[in-house]
Amino acid sequence: MNKNLTAIPLILVILLTSGCNRATRQKADATPQNAEPAPAVTTVPSADANSVVNTPGRYDQTIQVGDATREFVVYVPELAGGSAQVPLVVMLHGTSGTGDEFYGRSGWREKADKEGFIVVFPTALVHCYHEDENFDGDFTDPSEREVTTKWEAGELGERLPLCTQDEIASLAVEKRALADHPVADDMAFFHSMFDFLGANYSIDSKRTYVTGFSNGARMAGRLSVEMSERVAAGAAHEAPLAVAGPSDRPISVIATYGNADDNLVGLNNGNPFPLEESLIQQPVIKSSLVDRWLAALQLADVYEFSEGTISGERYVQFLYTTSTIGADNLLKVIFIDNMTHEYPNGKNHPVIAANMLWEFFSQYQLP
Repeated sequence: MNKNLTAIPLILVILLTSGCNRATRQKADATPQNAEPAPAVTTVPSADANSVVNTPGRYDQTIQVGDATREFVVYVPELAGGSAQVPLVVMLHGTSGTGDEFYGRSGWREKADKEGFIVVFPTALVHCYHEDENFDGDFTDPSEREVTTKWEAGELGERLPLCTQDEIASLAVEKRALADHPVADDMAFFHSMFDFLGANYSIDSKRTYVTGFSNGARMAGRLSVEMSERVAAGAAHEAPLAVAGPSDRPISVIATYGNADDNLVGLNNGNPFPLEESLIQQPVIKSSLVDRWLAALQLADVYEFSEGTISGERYVQFLYTTSTIGADNLLKVIFIDNMTHEYPNGKNHPVIAANMLWEFFSQYQLP
């Protein structure tokens, strides 16, 4: 069921599935953006029993979670310096990525400079696992064994079988040292990371937001659903939700996709889906990209359709606001024209995800 809306002004965006962190394309007319990393700061921000002061700079942090040493980059812009509590954004990389990589090219550091929030870029642990990339039901193809960073978004060890001990023993020494461990307890990591950040930085605990790309989007979705008591709003770019829910608290989420993402075109005989209202009725789109979100957020299958342009690119939006439990949360599902499997930063695509998502995030805070 739908309620038709007129075109709306530019308002948020981004994309889909598998979890790869692929090379981005360069557009000749893309808006340039400074991606030079800031110099690393090695001192830890000062804190005492009464107050915490944010000192601007980059901080490469580690914490111990069980037997694993976990890493994340914290960026404090000049506008977030001092003792005032500021919002926090967590940006999660995709498969094979790192926090340092997305610190340099996601666009969130530049957005933090303008808006005055702290942004964190965690790094996933390396896992050895199998992924049925050709969908033939056989996970033993040599090319389908991966040894790389991967978030435990709800699929490692299940849809993505882990390597056997014999397979791990056959790896090169360096890779074996990184991958020879149980499935990461990423939920425990994020709880510990949030505790660390709250103790060492002046952060508004009611304004924490999570976003991610590809496998990182799946993890951002899991955090939004399973840690909604700590996350004010979530965003998933280029990946469906991998967990069932429901969320403990009615949380608002934006899910964005590019219609030229190879994961989408692979579902349509290699062709982009047309950007029109009928897109949401495509069985494979609705079942894989919408239904699980609606169930997890406890929203009815009733949407308002709109379309427009952003940064010169067309988009269509499906807005779900009818709660089945009388809440006021919502889900936005947006498809953007000419966007492949990439995290848009103004260079690889005219859209800048950080700009769009901050507009969405800034509307929400925890009760």
